[in-house]
Amino acid sequence: AARSKALKGCDVALIIGARLNWLLHYGQPPNWAPGCKFILVDISGEEILHRKPSVGLVGDARAVTAELLKAFRAANQVI
Repeated sequence: AARSKALKGCDVALIIGARLNWLLHYGQPPNWAPGCKFILVDISGEEILHRKPSVGLVGDARAVTAELLKAFRAANQVI
């Protein structure tokens, strides 16, 4: 119930290492908020091209996450 409520009210979703397939309802309403923007991190560039997220980052989840954290901290965005 909490997950469904979060997905339906989501403006931006950061998906790391998970596929936007049937398990995540392909990122489509009514399970996701209409207009939700997706930032998709995946090791497969083909997956990024196939799903067409708002932002696609190709790479190892651990490495990409470390770089994102570094960038947030450099911009003084506390995480």
